[in-house]
Amino acid sequence: AIELANSGEAVPAGTPPAQAGPYKDTLVSMAYAALGSVDFNNKNYPAAEQNLRKSMEPSQAPPDPISWSQLALTLQRQGEKPDALTASQKCVEVSTNTPEVGTVCKNLQNYLQKIVSNPPAKPAAPAAPATSAPASTPPSK
Repeated sequence: AIELANSGEAVPAGTPPAQAGPYKDTLVSMAYAALGSVDFNNKNYPAAEQNLRKSMEPSQAPPDPISWSQLALTLQRQGEKPDALTASQKCVEVSTNTPEVGTVCKNLQNYLQKIVSNPPAKPAAPAAPATSAPASTPPSK
């Protein structure tokens, strides 16, 4: 799909030139988002992040809040919580036309805000073993 879209072969014949770019970019964006979703489901978070970020690159594609939420979860699973929070904020921003998705984005943002603001406490260092004083020995005769 990515190769066909980038070559222009996926754009239907007769599409006005002003619409061909957005059509192509949307197809490319959707294809990378699908690859990112598969990688996420396979717990291959670095590849998921890479593909999801590529899904956001096409300049004429409308921003996809679902891809932003998937990216936020991917980053959170990789321990990149501040970046995950930023992605969830973008999810909220681009979901204004889809209230149901916006609610999911807002809930994700609230969750990530809590874990970024209140990181789990580090476990206490193990106590040093008690040292015992050497036993006193009676003087030798």
